[in-house]
Amino acid sequence: LASYDRALEITPDYVAAWSNRGAALNELKRYEEALASYNRAIEIQPDYAEAWSNRGVALNNLKRYEQALASYDRAIEIKPDYALAWSNRGSVLNDLKRYEEALANCERAIEIKADYAEAWSNRGNALSDLKRYEEALASYGRAIEIKPDYALAWSNRGYVLNNLKRHDE
Repeated sequence: LASYDRALEITPDYVAAWSNRGAALNELKRYEEALASYNRAIEIQPDYAEAWSNRGVALNNLKRYEQALASYDRAIEIKPDYALAWSNRGSVLNDLKRYEEALANCERAIEIKADYAEAWSNRGNALSDLKRYEEALASYGRAIEIKPDYALAWSNRGYVLNNLKRHDE
């Protein structure tokens, strides 16, 4: 964060530094400040898809889901093949209990980037919430195949197996 702040002292309109500063603040769970950094990046460069997508992450963390969706929509409008934005949009839709839409967004992310573990895991979440447990297991399995140390996918897989009464697994 200090390095980004120093870069911005030197070059106040350095778009990537504003966006990366937002990412650092997001990791520090300082979501309002992250949002302000993304907003500044977008003021300087309105067509910066990554800043719009990352803004969606901050808004999602603030539980401002509709605004997060609007940010992801803008990122996708700028960059239609932006798998991360599609997957994150799916995650927000899942939080809003719009499971079919969430599933469609995750599947779009996977069409763009077939080896995207997080999108497979998010797809599993939507399928689990739709009580399509076998399909959810397959999605978590694919996520784990791609990223064997993906703890969240393993945990979600366990949740589904528990729902299926396959307790030993």
